[in-house]
Amino acid sequence: MSASLMRHQQFEKRRPIRLIAGILFFVLYGLYLIWRVTIFNADSVILSSLFYAMDFIGFFLGGLLMLTAYTGRPDYPEEPTPEGLDVDVFIPTYKEPTLIIQKTIEAAVALDYPHKTVVLDDANRPEIKKIAESLGAIYRARGKNIKAKAGNLNFGLTQSSSDFVVVFDADHIPQREALNKLLAFMGDRRVGMVQTPQEYYNIDALQYIDWKKNRTLWHEQSFFYNTIQICNNKYNSLSCVGTGVVYRRKALDEIGGIPDETITEDLHTSLRLQKAGWVTKYINEAVAYGLAAADITEFYTTRKRWSHGNVDAICRENVLFCKELTWRQKVAYLRMGLVCLEGFQQLLMGVIPPIALIFGLQPFEITAFNVLIVMVFPLISHVLLQEFSGGRFWPNTLLSKLLFPIHIVSCAAAFGKEMLWKSSRKIMKARINYKLLVPQITMGIINLAAIFYSIWRLYPDFKRGPLLESFISILTGDNMRTAFSEINFFEVLGKGYTLDLAIIAGFWALFNVLSIALLVYKSQKKARKSEVDYLFHVEFPFEGLLYGSDKIYAVTKRCASNFLEFSLVGNSSEMSPLPDTFDITLYTPSGNFPIILSNVRKRKKGKYKAAIQWHHEQDKKHFEDSLYSVGWHRRLYHYEGCYKTTLESLMTFLRLEREKRLQTVKPLLLSTKDVSKMSPRFAALKEPAKGSSTYTLMSFMSLNIGDKIEFEEFSKRGIKRRNAHIVKKFSKKENLFIEKNLDGTIVRQYTVDIT
Repeated sequence: MSASLMRHQQFEKRRPIRLIAGILFFVLYGLYLIWRVTIFNADSVILSSLFYAMDFIGFFLGGLLMLTAYTGRPDYPEEPTPEGLDVDVFIPTYKEPTLIIQKTIEAAVALDYPHKTVVLDDANRPEIKKIAESLGAIYRARGKNIKAKAGNLNFGLTQSSSDFVVVFDADHIPQREALNKLLAFMGDRRVGMVQTPQEYYNIDALQYIDWKKNRTLWHEQSFFYNTIQICNNKYNSLSCVGTGVVYRRKALDEIGGIPDETITEDLHTSLRLQKAGWVTKYINEAVAYGLAAADITEFYTTRKRWSHGNVDAICRENVLFCKELTWRQKVAYLRMGLVCLEGFQQLLMGVIPPIALIFGLQPFEITAFNVLIVMVFPLISHVLLQEFSGGRFWPNTLLSKLLFPIHIVSCAAAFGKEMLWKSSRKIMKARINYKLLVPQITMGIINLAAIFYSIWRLYPDFKRGPLLESFISILTGDNMRTAFSEINFFEVLGKGYTLDLAIIAGFWALFNVLSIALLVYKSQKKARKSEVDYLFHVEFPFEGLLYGSDKIYAVTKRCASNFLEFSLVGNSSEMSPLPDTFDITLYTPSGNFPIILSNVRKRKKGKYKAAIQWHHEQDKKHFEDSLYSVGWHRRLYHYEGCYKTTLESLMTFLRLEREKRLQTVKPLLLSTKDVSKMSPRFAALKEPAKGSSTYTLMSFMSLNIGDKIEFEEFSKRGIKRRNAHIVKKFSKKENLFIEKNLDGTIVRQYTVDIT
């Protein structure tokens, strides 16, 4: 089963749990907000009101999330793609690096379905024209680049007469079967647009968290694409994202072309199509892979444009009172604009604790009972919301801290404030721009200063209030039950600066400091680990000769077209030291390549890094095709399901179940006994899942059920020669969504028995 269908199946299986969680959320949070009014502190009404506003925003946004993330329906193309459709592929570009654009044009021209590729260059660059025409694409450039990307696309429409227009951003490399998948629903004349998710190949980008723990890739937009878009799709309210999309020309003509009044022409286009009654469809499978924002500067550039443009488009189309939209569609779009309120929630969360610490003000009437409820309820609401979002606590917290200034500024769009289009630089190597982190760092410094101020103010007489006295008596008393029963949970903390207030407010202030410090650390770590040339996390086996006689085996850990990192196979202590330069044969899906490794250097944990010297440029091109055909290695190394929610983890613990063991993936050199003197080919073997005895083989050569195969398995211990036979071939729905790599090789998966 495809990864997206597997995720959706898991999501729908928990729909009854989400229904219960949603009811509990609305009931408990409603009662909580009513109760919170009763504990306003009359001596600090303003601070109490700000604290209440923070909680109310959480309730409002949580409620919108639950309404838009309860149940969904992904579209999955199963019928053959209609033949003979007239299609143009548009690649709008402005100032993206030449090499990135070239890869996209090459892949677009080579797409399987008959089409024309049109490069729309808003920078009027002669070098791009030369590249486009040399690769067989049509080059078009307008005189003035007004109205940004929307204007460029509308210019492209005037140069095209095709019935269907497909758009790929300049950094999004389309996979070979992209058009076949996108056009599959266009036999239905009601369909005006088909959208796919944005996915990225550089998983060391800022928006990704560390995936090594369980190989599940999670990034800042995962919830939007894997949940929100699918749920909105069920009610014809999905949002266009501007790339990996196909439009019906008739539908665009009906709404007056691509809307150019806002800087998010994508969302604006889908909104107008749905208002006009057109059906929009969403396939939750990537048909292209792009370049994710490498650092904070790039991240801010795109997110500010998206956030501001979404608010602007929703206000311009008067979504709340629009008669052409259903209530489901209204809620879906309103949530995309109102999510900016989270910026104010984060701001309040950052300023309330230091105000309480510096001025000795209580944000609510403090009693033991009140503190217990106020501290515990956010955890309860998080657990309930997680059933809908499937998110993770710390990544979500850090991204919320990172985005809060953008969300606040973007609200200006609701009052008619316009924003100029700013394109991203599309770089690989990240840099830290601390100027952009000034709001977060300032907030962290203020919270830290407030903590030290409270200590200074209380020193040396740390006056304890009734709450702290009761807590100490429980810990130090001989009879804990007696001490606990004597606590007056409703005794109000009096005015004045006490240690009780400092501990309560200081806890939240310390949380702010730690989360901001972790955000800065994560940003630094991502920038430090990034490379000028992105290194894919792919394991290819290779063999070579040292000093003319010593044969070595190794496996790549990360690789690009010019560099690779590798680890030796077997006991490296018994091997001769590696020379600075030596010849190897590298085994890949695109073929076996003789190359030279030079400038070989040993790194940490027994890994080596080396430069690659190619004998033939065509070999290098085929190798790049293997890397940028992301689907096959993403399925091997990163496809594992979804993160468990807190409730799922709790139930697993209570049932005394072990966590599902990840299937180990091992690179192979594969040959078949039916073909004599055949060169071994690259393949990969996935070990059996828990409770199973069969292995999954990913191969790039065609095999038949019953075929006997032999292979060399590469692992840390060494080379292991094994035999197997093919038991089953994966069906089309079980196999990869995109089966054909950029160079035309076919990805196939089989169930095998090892003998």
